[in-house]
Amino acid sequence: HDCTYKGVLLSYAQSYERLFGATHAFLEESIGVDEAGFIVIKHWTGEVRPWFLIDTLRLHDADTEELFAEAIGQTNGGIAAMSALKERGYIIRLSIGINDAAYALKYLKHYAVKLDEPIVPNDLNTKGLKDSLIHRSPFSSVLLAGCWNPINAEPEAAVLFSFMRHLGVVDGSANGNVAASDVLSSNLVPIELHNAGIFGVGLLWGSAVYRYSNADEAMVGKRDALSALLDAEVAKGGDLTLKEATASSPRAQVYVANPSRYNLAGAAITFAESEIGMPYSNGYQILEAVAPQRVRIVYGCGSAAELEETMVALHFRPSELAVKKAVSNLLLPLNP
Repeated sequence: HDCTYKGVLLSYAQSYERLFGATHAFLEESIGVDEAGFIVIKHWTGEVRPWFLIDTLRLHDADTEELFAEAIGQTNGGIAAMSALKERGYIIRLSIGINDAAYALKYLKHYAVKLDEPIVPNDLNTKGLKDSLIHRSPFSSVLLAGCWNPINAEPEAAVLFSFMRHLGVVDGSANGNVAASDVLSSNLVPIELHNAGIFGVGLLWGSAVYRYSNADEAMVGKRDALSALLDAEVAKGGDLTLKEATASSPRAQVYVANPSRYNLAGAAITFAESEIGMPYSNGYQILEAVAPQRVRIVYGCGSAAELEETMVALHFRPSELAVKKAVSNLLLPLNP
């Protein structure tokens, strides 16, 4: 795991080779690197820049103090290399992928540049809210894994989401490091949250695995209690009821055969896309986490069968109100 300048350039070169090496070979071209470590395409006319563009380059799992220091180095850090690749036009967007909300926030704060004047994006109005952008960021998105689901919504994630609501990135520019005075409302957009691990890597599909480890009895017990509460809320008729689901569609039949399974997984989807908070550990107040303005859900399906099951859960997912009531009644602590 090398988050230095050279390490990131090497990782990019290896990724480019895997993605496009066969195509270049077919065209009788080869991939090399220049003296600075940037890849070049060896064409019959000479060396040219890569002509395949990668949309997003994401720094993954740099969530220790050592890796953080490597990544943020001003001249020899990995993020400096990512920015250089963007400036050369090799990639369009920078991102962070991490399973620690506190570290995600640490990166965003380290690189945030305060704008001279707050900007309200003209192209966005999510859930009736329009938030001014106060800081500019080089990152277009943050992929956060396993930190926000009905079993575990970390308080650090709520703080991260709140900060992200006011963080913008220059979009459609070859250089995201322009001066704040040059940023216009027409090219500054809110950064995106890519919420991954919403099923707890299996726990909310009924397995005893949570975040790549065996779930303890307490975690499984919370999951089962949440499942019972969700079934009770759905049965009250505020959601798609079993009667409504007894249509002839194959997915409806799958749901009816095991509604508890799909209520639970569907609740994870609802939770991920909604502004639902978790109860504080004292059991009295509800934490209303303010989601970032742009949210994408990473379902993480490993097969066509898993994708089809996810589509069933998505179609018959409980309502936001039902999930909120179930989670509130369970009074889960924020950190299990």
